[in-house]
Amino acid sequence: MQRADPELARWLRKIILAHLSEAHTGVKPSALRRASQRIGNAILSNWLTCWDPVHLGGMKATMALEAAARRSLGPLVDLACEQLFHGHVLPVQRVLVLIDEARSAALGKCVCRAAGVTNDLLRPEPDDLQDCTDRVPARLSTNTASRRRPGSVYLIGSSQEAATRLAAILDAYQKVEQIPGERETTSPRLRAILEQIRQQDHLTPEQRLGLLWKETYPFWEVLLAHDAFTSRWSRNMAQHRKAWPIHKEILKPLVLAQYHTRGALFTGMEVVDEPYAICTCPGPENDQGCSLVNWYYFSRLDHALFPNETDFFGQARDNSGAVLPCQRFPERGSRPCLGCGCKHRQAAG
Repeated sequence: MQRADPELARWLRKIILAHLSEAHTGVKPSALRRASQRIGNAILSNWLTCWDPVHLGGMKATMALEAAARRSLGPLVDLACEQLFHGHVLPVQRVLVLIDEARSAALGKCVCRAAGVTNDLLRPEPDDLQDCTDRVPARLSTNTASRRRPGSVYLIGSSQEAATRLAAILDAYQKVEQIPGERETTSPRLRAILEQIRQQDHLTPEQRLGLLWKETYPFWEVLLAHDAFTSRWSRNMAQHRKAWPIHKEILKPLVLAQYHTRGALFTGMEVVDEPYAICTCPGPENDQGCSLVNWYYFSRLDHALFPNETDFFGQARDNSGAVLPCQRFPERGSRPCLGCGCKHRQAAG
């Protein structure tokens, strides 16, 4: 276990005091940034961060705290999101660019899914579907799997969409398999899953795609060896066997399939200003979202998620420039468009 760093503790205290002061007296912004990065790296590289009682229990405890503090401490929780832990929405097109630029890639074990904070794999029963604008969900009751039909994987879009996305994944897999030295860049476990699905040609595209999501769940966090992200979290996850290496050419159609057949929202995750991963987040229409999505839509924590304002298609806006609600999913219409990468319908007015 890493020992506490006295200098780190001193800087953490100084940062907290500075943020409580409007003038940030005596602390330069550049010094705050460097200290924040040190704190973020210390958190992400410590082995305890990936130890299940901390990794999963910490997420459950955070959700419990947020639910308890929703009314009395809402502004404080929102401040904690702004300064410590939040996500920046990335359009799917930007995710593909980052994958292309990365030196290597892996799929990490998603903490929200592993901890049961969200059970978004399967489709809910009709009785479980409620308009997200009508209520604030009780996220302490997270075991929704028992209320879902066995084998009914959550999918959106047409059969043709599923067939197109599945074909792209299997085509990429087969091409990589034929290149000596390249196939080994994907984990044996993931290669076995893809080969199994390739052979299940008696199933419909939806069934085969559903099987893919079942077999890879909850390894849906995108970890990139890229200068825009710290390497400490990826290394920590790999050392604890919570990451599957994947060839970039296979990862790209997987990302597109998540976006088009599951409505995934991609978020660049940060801890104390240190970017570390891209999460494949479910929207509020799918089990009320993961932790940050749930906080943003239901608890109205504005700093849990920061929108993509201008990259690629950016946020949907009317002719006067005002941001419009999401036009792709009615369940996201209670909040402004986050700029997930979809083409917006031309707004009138």
